Amino acid sequence: DIYHSKKEVFNLKDIEKAGSKAGVVSNTIKDINLELVNDNLVESEKIGSANFFWSFPIKAILSKVEKVKEMKGKIEESERNLK
Repeated sequence: DIYHSKKEVFNLKDIEKAGSKAGVVSNTIKDINLELVNDNLVESEKIGSANFFWSFPIKAILSKVEKVKEMKGKIEESERNLK
């Protein structure tokens, strides 16, 4: 929610600040962010010695649209197999 509400690029320090303000336990913010990156919900890029993170709402929307298409394809395949 932090990424989508601000629609900005963050470094880890900024994410930790915003997470703390949002009530997330500060010791878990780095781990949560890593999991979001691993799940492809947040993008990351290392530039020089700094890591930057971002996630914009359109990516989440496109991901959901793709998932719906995938599920429709599976439903159609299952219906064909039942006939």
